Amino acid sequence: MHQYLCPPWQTVWVSGQLKWELEDYCFRYLHPAEYKRIAKLLHERRIDREHYIEEFVGGLRKSMKEEGVKAEVYGRPKHIYSIWRKMQKKHLAFDELFDVRAVRIVAERLQDCYAALGIVHTHYRHMPDEFDDYVANPKPNGYQSIHTVVLGPGGKPVEIQIRTKTDARRVRAWGCRPLEVQRGHLRRGAFRPRRSHRLAA
Repeated sequence: MHQYLCPPWQTVWVSGQLKWELEDYCFRYLHPAEYKRIAKLLHERRIDREHYIEEFVGGLRKSMKEEGVKAEVYGRPKHIYSIWRKMQKKHLAFDELFDVRAVRIVAERLQDCYAALGIVHTHYRHMPDEFDDYVANPKPNGYQSIHTVVLGPGGKPVEIQIRTKTDARRVRAWGCRPLEVQRGHLRRGAFRPRRSHRLAA
């Protein structure tokens, strides 16, 4: 399904935000009923979810400040296609998803990422099966981030992504690091992007 829904993004230079928007657009066009169903579920629970995340983020910010860890903490928007894909891949119902409530921590330095992780796991019980350290073990496309799922207040799962500001900028701009992908067709520094005035408008 995924292979023909959208192009293979690892071989195309698009921004992370544009990638998500295009995936949602394609999904809405090809599967309008599923798109509307998930959009409706997200909307119905939006106010409660935003209030929950606001309190969760506030607590984490306070803990980071007390421990002297320099990091930004904020809620992370969810994209409809990524939600549907995870539901299909893991055979989960919407209410069983861990990352509908999602938070991102952007740290100043690499060591701050692990300091932030320590604070998160000290205050909340984490789920070992849902932990991935892509900082120590980057993905093939160069992606680096720490992923963990913790049980927040009320026992509700919250997915947390932790990365440095440098990696956050790379992901926001490209969706992956500018390194060699797919048999050397694209090498570091070989492609210099030009800003699209149409997309920037």
